[in-house]
Amino acid sequence: MIFTDSQGNSYYRYETDLGAVDVNTTYTLEMRLQGGEFPGGQCISEITVRPGEGVTDAVCYTPGTGGGETPAPEAPKPTVGMVVTDGATGQARLIGGEATGKAGFALYTFLNDGDNVSNCSGGCEDNWPKVIVADPADVVGAGGVTGDFGAIPRTYETTNDCGDTVEVTDYHVTYNGEPLYFYAGDTSADDTNGIAFSTWELADASLIPQLPLVKHPAPALKTAINGLVPREMGMAIDIEGRTLTWRPGSNSSLTGGLIAQFSPYGGEGAPRSAKDPNLELWCSNNQIQFHKADLPGTLTGPYSAEIPGACYGQFYYFLRYRIFGTVNNEPEDNWVYTALFEYDENNPDDRIDPRNRPTVTYTSANWQRHGHPHSRDRPEEFVSFDAAPYNNSLTSGLERYTTTFIDGEGEFAIQPNASTAPLRIEAFEWGAGNCQGPQYIINSFPLPANAFDYGQIVSWEATFPTAQNNFPNGTSISSQVYNTMQNTTIGQGFTTATGDPRLNLAGPAGVRMVHSNGCNPVEDEERNARFTQQVTTVQSAEQVDQFIWGHHAFHGLPQVSGGRPNQEGFTDAVAITDVDGNVIKDAGQGSCGDCHFRDGRSDFVVNTAKGPLLAPPTFGIGLLQWIEGAETGLTWDGSVATVREQAEGALLADLGLTPADIGETVFNQIVTYTETLHVPVRDYDTYVDPQVAEGEVAFFEAGCADCHQPTQKTRSDAPDWARDLAIRPYTDMKLWDVGTGGDFRTPALWAIGQNVELLERNGKATLFMHDGRANSLEAAIDAHGNGSVPALTTDEKADIVRFLRSL
Repeated sequence: MIFTDSQGNSYYRYETDLGAVDVNTTYTLEMRLQGGEFPGGQCISEITVRPGEGVTDAVCYTPGTGGGETPAPEAPKPTVGMVVTDGATGQARLIGGEATGKAGFALYTFLNDGDNVSNCSGGCEDNWPKVIVADPADVVGAGGVTGDFGAIPRTYETTNDCGDTVEVTDYHVTYNGEPLYFYAGDTSADDTNGIAFSTWELADASLIPQLPLVKHPAPALKTAINGLVPREMGMAIDIEGRTLTWRPGSNSSLTGGLIAQFSPYGGEGAPRSAKDPNLELWCSNNQIQFHKADLPGTLTGPYSAEIPGACYGQFYYFLRYRIFGTVNNEPEDNWVYTALFEYDENNPDDRIDPRNRPTVTYTSANWQRHGHPHSRDRPEEFVSFDAAPYNNSLTSGLERYTTTFIDGEGEFAIQPNASTAPLRIEAFEWGAGNCQGPQYIINSFPLPANAFDYGQIVSWEATFPTAQNNFPNGTSISSQVYNTMQNTTIGQGFTTATGDPRLNLAGPAGVRMVHSNGCNPVEDEERNARFTQQVTTVQSAEQVDQFIWGHHAFHGLPQVSGGRPNQEGFTDAVAITDVDGNVIKDAGQGSCGDCHFRDGRSDFVVNTAKGPLLAPPTFGIGLLQWIEGAETGLTWDGSVATVREQAEGALLADLGLTPADIGETVFNQIVTYTETLHVPVRDYDTYVDPQVAEGEVAFFEAGCADCHQPTQKTRSDAPDWARDLAIRPYTDMKLWDVGTGGDFRTPALWAIGQNVELLERNGKATLFMHDGRANSLEAAIDAHGNGSVPALTTDEKADIVRFLRSL
């Protein structure tokens, strides 16, 4: 049998020579196909056919019903494309799409045409070929432009293969009612020779208005080639024209695979029950405004949708789906994201074959935890002295260790480098309900080496039989311990759990916080630890150990069972007093955390040698010191260059102490702690409220982003944990006089909403501006003078405040 391919990724033609055949005889052919998508590895069926008739379907052809060689679905090719001619003014022109056979060639309009009427025929049509489709439904217009694509009928007579004269109707493609044409004199996609004729014009179009691309876009994976077969726990994404298709992996019996993460259990040995995972495609040209398309389906799909028109040319995208069940009472916590991808529809072959990517090894450091992720009964994210009230296991016994992630074709491996090997690594969580603890569809060690696919974010936890901390003052734990939920992206290394760059304020270095609702006796402390996590980019177990001890010193956490932050302080510290003379902490009782509540901003103002000042947040400060091109340093007046200098100055100004007074070792631990604090991932429900996206646009249009620049990049000479990161701090790291009494550094707005929530939940005052003159975000906007903020309507201000509270 001879195999030939014709059109499309899933079209196959098989020919066989049967010798003499009788055209009046009906023949029965037996078909035997082999492949992993068929139960038992093969499919045998019979086809009844008469010569000259052919068949278009067969029982063995069942794409999308399991693992194995599931072919990529055929998608309609674009009829019309576009190229941007002037991005600043939002202008583009139309070009031929792939479906026309003249992809990239200029399209024209005829000034003598009427609305949805073509007046070009005969010799005119020879010189100006029309853009034709067989059916109006075949029109696939260009993305990114305003207006409508349509088609008008063209009826003419022609002679068929039998010599008969027949009437044929096809359809002439239009844009906003104007018929579209090629010019026969254009011999390449670079030609626009048709503009030499006074009655012909290039087919111009207006781009959908949107903001420009951010200055420092988050890194994105190049789109993979079409037609890859999803591995059992993997996925495949195809883009054909303006159609995106997602295919999740499974085993041949549909009892397991990636589909198990979003499909209910069907019983022992039974296929998974079909459930729509609410798959969504989100795409953007600027990494600010994202546009959604739903991809309905069940089980292995395939799931397809047209790419939203506001995403065109070179754009970014990610997908997400809902797991089966819930992990807590917050429904938006139940999404699973892919990585962020980039695609250029004007260069659709600029893709990667991930099977040929090099093998790369990544390292991250962390510490073991007393409980599972989103703990229901003990400390997990809260950096405590012990596991009270659950038990008396000491945090000093939790091992500080590194994890190695090997990422290559068929070489996937996650290896925690602890003193004892993990009992298991669990990945791909599904929801057993609030306060039930995490449940997973993978439970093994090692994880399978060839089960996942490029662009997947693998979220996992490890369980260890015991723990042994061999650093100074370390102890041990004889019972099981765990790690926090960690995330590795195939093709990128250690990352957060989401490919949405808007949510990843610290780039790949932030931690996502998920909590059980109402069952954990230390839930308040767990939620208060939102900022008290180390950047995931740290690669040294020693830095982790320094971070934990630095936390205890910074927050005055007593080394006693059940100890809580700010319960003790430095013995020789002076009293902490606010600007009104109120004593916040008596002498000998204060610590750094008294001025930076749970690593955020202060809730009171103090007098300093530079006047009344509000202590700014400490989270993320270590990344700010390494911003590329920064024109000023840290603190309100930008007068210090490093976290170490800032810590030394604050220790003296606020507590009357020097590093020697508290001991150089303790001081160094505080510096490491402060320097490597993360910035949390924004909540997954951030953009459920459309006012957030509207406020973000208003933030840009009002000019707020000119100073509070959303994106920055850290320097290439920074330490490994801070090097070359695309982050979203919302600061330009410059000094400005906004009418508040001098030049002050533009404060970073990242996580300002999370900080407000933390203060409000704990009954603390919310203060803003360098001297705390504003007690709300609305008042902070109003406090800007010197023309730094334009006049805003009540609705515009409300939208911006809603956006800020979402950060």
